[in-house]
Amino acid sequence: AVQKLRASGIKSGIINAGGNVFVLGAKPDGSPWRVGIQDPRNSENIVAAISVTDAAVVSSGDYERYFEESGERYHHIMNPATGKPARGVMGTTIVMNNSTDADICSTLMFVLGPEKGMELQKTLPEMDVVFINDRKEISFSDGLKGKIEFAEQEDYSINQ
Repeated sequence: AVQKLRASGIKSGIINAGGNVFVLGAKPDGSPWRVGIQDPRNSENIVAAISVTDAAVVSSGDYERYFEESGERYHHIMNPATGKPARGVMGTTIVMNNSTDADICSTLMFVLGPEKGMELQKTLPEMDVVFINDRKEISFSDGLKGKIEFAEQEDYSINQ
């Protein structure tokens, strides 16, 4: 879709495909777009907004496709090492210049979790990441400093 828009001469816009958003260029006034990160436990709220230009912002989480049984949440992101749903993370958001790569990395980071994921992110400077763990702690990569703004949420803490 991005290639078609660019080929048509469109320089500014948003493509929203569910958890995958691509912002084309800057807003018409030249300012960056702001893309919200959904609260994994309350779809009516956002936990943060990221200011971006010409980038993909892709989220993965345990909150769209899941069911609960006996107080445990079962979701669609599987840990290949265990064959069971990945645990420890409620949501990840990736910022990259390519939506396909960001989609892959979002799921990968969800499975890796914050500690291993942040180690990997340091080897991939083209990628930034936000983690929301199951203790409602939010952590993010250094490249998002000055680009991420947090909503006032009593339930979440920021680790940085």
